[in-house]
Amino acid sequence: MKSEHLVGLLRRLNWPARLGLAALVVTAAAGALWVGGTILAPDDRIWARIQSERVLRVATDASYPPFSAVGPDGALYGLDVDLANALGDRLDVTVRIENITYDALLQALASERADLVISAFVADLNQLDDAAYSEPYFVSGLRAVVPHDDPGELDSLAPWTWAQARVLGVEYGSMGDVLSRQWARRVAGLTVERYETAADALDALLAGEVTAVLVDAVTAHAYVGAHDAVRLSGPTLDPEPYVIATGARSPQLLREVNRILAELEADGTLSALRQKHLGINND
Repeated sequence: MKSEHLVGLLRRLNWPARLGLAALVVTAAAGALWVGGTILAPDDRIWARIQSERVLRVATDASYPPFSAVGPDGALYGLDVDLANALGDRLDVTVRIENITYDALLQALASERADLVISAFVADLNQLDDAAYSEPYFVSGLRAVVPHDDPGELDSLAPWTWAQARVLGVEYGSMGDVLSRQWARRVAGLTVERYETAADALDALLAGEVTAVLVDAVTAHAYVGAHDAVRLSGPTLDPEPYVIATGARSPQLLREVNRILAELEADGTLSALRQKHLGINND
């Protein structure tokens, strides 16, 4: 299958299906076999080195709090940093995290400068020759925020009906702005108020200037966690799953990452990290 045809197929699928098919393609490209739901992997040089040296090298772009950032003392902190250390603990290896610009993260994998990318990373379906992607550990996108006593609930199948007769606050030029313009053409009575930042739009909701806002999920979760007077409404729109990237020829490492992510989700560790850094309460 030609790469451009594969990317076109992936884009027509939802995100879970995209990641599943991408994993199969990368497994095949790496020379592995998929038999009865089990990956029979070839020699994985990266995994062998990790086992030998007991060191896991992680690349992150530390310019995006609360996922990854540099503190006043020069130390890295954030959800992605804690997640990298949790992976290292489960693998019983030392974790070395390097701060690399976002555009160079996949190149760090390709050159074997890094074993993993953990950096609020959205799977790049055009880079399947260079990288493979884990199951998501957080889903970003757009979230609707409303007063806590608002009786309406956003419906992901027809969200514009929820917006009818509302005064909707958005960040100017954001995806929420784009969606609100589309909805305004479909329903009557929708008024859109645009603000310089997502935080400004949320403050306007708290002040009663708008009846709802549509902002990025990270900002929405943090704001709702800090203000009891507002709540989230409905599911995430335009979802963007954050994943861990491995090299395309590291199927054993990818399998271990997915195994540990499942453990961290099941035992509440991931939930605790999302609460600590994003203010999410089992949402």
